[in-house]
Amino acid sequence: MATLVLGLLAAPSPTAVSVKTRGSSCSDRCGDISISYPFGIGPECSLPGFNLTCAAGANNTSNLLLGNPSIEVWDLDWPPWAHDSFPAILTNISYFVKLAPAQNYFVHWEAPGRSFAISGSSNMALFVVGCSVKAALFIEDSGVELGNCYVACIGSQVGIEAQAARGLEEVRSLITDPELVDGPLDLQRHNSADIYLATLSWAIPNQLNCKRAMEDKATYACVSNHSICQEAPIGGYVCTCSQGFDGNPYVVNGCILPASPSPEYETMQPKANCPTSCGNVTVSFPFGLESGCFANLQMYLVCNPEPAPVLQMLGGAVVTNISIDQGILHVLKPSNQSHSLTDIYPSLYAISGDWGGRVDLKWAVNSSTCLVATVYKDSYRCSSYSDCIEVTDNKTQARVGYRCKCSPGFGGNPYIKDGCTDIDECMLPDEYTCNEQLISSDQSAGDGTNIFSHEELEKATNNFDRSRVVGHGGHGTVYKGILTDQRVVAIKRSKLVAEIEIEQCINEVSILSHVNHRNVVKLYGCCLETEIPLLVYEFISNGTLYDILHREQNGALLPVSWEERLRISIEIASALAYLHSAASVSILHRDVKSMNILLNDSYIAKVSDFGASRSIPIDQTHLVTAVQGTFGYLDPEYYHTGQLNEKSDVYSFGVILLELLTRKKPIFENGNGERQNLSNYFLWVIGERPLEEVVDEQIMCEESEEAIVSMVRLAEECLSLTRGDRPTMKDVEMRLQMLRVHQSVAPPRCDGERTSGLGGAVPVPAGRHGSRQYSLEQEFLSSARVPR
Repeated sequence: MATLVLGLLAAPSPTAVSVKTRGSSCSDRCGDISISYPFGIGPECSLPGFNLTCAAGANNTSNLLLGNPSIEVWDLDWPPWAHDSFPAILTNISYFVKLAPAQNYFVHWEAPGRSFAISGSSNMALFVVGCSVKAALFIEDSGVELGNCYVACIGSQVGIEAQAARGLEEVRSLITDPELVDGPLDLQRHNSADIYLATLSWAIPNQLNCKRAMEDKATYACVSNHSICQEAPIGGYVCTCSQGFDGNPYVVNGCILPASPSPEYETMQPKANCPTSCGNVTVSFPFGLESGCFANLQMYLVCNPEPAPVLQMLGGAVVTNISIDQGILHVLKPSNQSHSLTDIYPSLYAISGDWGGRVDLKWAVNSSTCLVATVYKDSYRCSSYSDCIEVTDNKTQARVGYRCKCSPGFGGNPYIKDGCTDIDECMLPDEYTCNEQLISSDQSAGDGTNIFSHEELEKATNNFDRSRVVGHGGHGTVYKGILTDQRVVAIKRSKLVAEIEIEQCINEVSILSHVNHRNVVKLYGCCLETEIPLLVYEFISNGTLYDILHREQNGALLPVSWEERLRISIEIASALAYLHSAASVSILHRDVKSMNILLNDSYIAKVSDFGASRSIPIDQTHLVTAVQGTFGYLDPEYYHTGQLNEKSDVYSFGVILLELLTRKKPIFENGNGERQNLSNYFLWVIGERPLEEVVDEQIMCEESEEAIVSMVRLAEECLSLTRGDRPTMKDVEMRLQMLRVHQSVAPPRCDGERTSGLGGAVPVPAGRHGSRQYSLEQEFLSSARVPR
């Protein structure tokens, strides 16, 4: 047997980076490859670590090399949208090894510098032709084996030939049947560039994050005006030009506004009598079926009349629906698809959702940004009373372009002159709540929802005195007020006179007027005499769950017992279950997070902030909406598809469970100073590390491991990437209630007495370690007896 050992060497230690201005004598090409700073040929033309060599190749060609030992560079601007995401270079990293029987062979690879790391998008593979070959992957010379594979064949084989190519994350083997090979197979004769090109991500490595980088002006690499810093996934940072600017952010004055775009449209406005349908599909401008009826060639559609009218894109994909308002095309997948979907659709389209036989495509009317488009009025596509909306690829976050949408309160086609007209919101109750008709007149509205005068609220807050401010949010300021009937209230006043702020205030009144639950903040009423409605709530005195879990008081975090964490989680789950299925209309909160969980003077949890919430008919499975929420809590499936349902709130609640279990923030800094997503971190470490290294030490001291594991498993289910695998909030509440019913009275496993934190010391009852006497199956069957 022959053995192939693959070794990965650590990258060199970081070196200091000093920013230079690239000299005018520096070469900007090597063969047909363009070179841009911070890369350069020679140390005076590049940042340290980005020095390249242009070497002569065969047949009067030039090869661009990086590092020592060097690797060959095929492209420095990879992928092509690198200015909109994290940049990489395209390289050839492959090894061809011929082995003799009983021979060991070692292959080592190390990054060409601290600035580089193999991208996760690279195809990492091991191909073996032959028999009795074992390959193992080790980290450096440590003897730590990451994985191995073994190729065995029936019968003896004399010739063994193997190729190892890029194996950072996995080792895969492909066995070729010798009977199918026509003569000896020599992999060295294959053109490896066709199939074994790798991508190396890169970043400026001398600082861990942008904050530190910007503090060190002498080495900060984003030297251009209109440049911004982004923290790179591989560590360090990269520079990009601000939205609307193009160019090189690593060069002084490198980010500039692009020149006036050349005309791209067949017509700015459709001609008269354009066909507006094909079969049962409505075709509206900027799409069109004839010359003079579409905005540009990528929006030209074909109506094939026989045997039945079928609407198709130029690439042949069948269009089943066009949404001008949402900027979505529904198309059927080609049955004989031989290329990726992104190859089939033109550059102004991006895949928003894939539903098996159907694909949802985002589309843009122009590849420019809104900032640039509004500068050049002659080619700007959005009509009066409409807004410009950036369109990005859900997967890569690359910019696609912009589209138009009629402003709130207006409807129609924003691409046609005067196409957006004022609408009567009261005629569309499913989409709008009538301004000055905010309070529902039906019997399901909450009791005591009142209209307050502005004078009354001024008096309650001492003319909105600064000393009455109790909080600042993203959308406004909250004041403490005392009404004439001596009720203590919280009064929210928005910061901006903007349509979106008014819409959210109206939405919150509409939602909360249907809600009456002890764990949902109560809305007393609103004031409609000002430009933006003022909202009046019950006053909640003890801040937010986020404050209790994550903000230090007198230099330390306040102890929070397992019992209190479990109770708070039950109260939140109870409120969300009520909103989803017990209120007069089903309500999706859409921004569940610990900052929106208020705690009253008894530390009872109250769900708040319904400005982004949506009501949905009980028999409707989902809503298609613009994605809204908070990173760290956002449902990945909702983020990628725009389809909102109750399981999006379940995912967000799962993140709150993690906060209660770990006392880590939803986006936190690890030991290396890198920012991490809590849910991703948790799902990765929970199966790799002991429980006591994952959850908060305090609850490990207080509660049985069985109870903690039960909550951990519930959090995992809530955070499933597939919505169908997540429980409903009713199920979540039931399982948490069962945990409470069978809560243990375990003695402390750590030094010191068991404390409740929020309510003072709690004596530890004598008894055995844990009192649980039921299996999980028995608990599930007993759930009907759980008090609600």
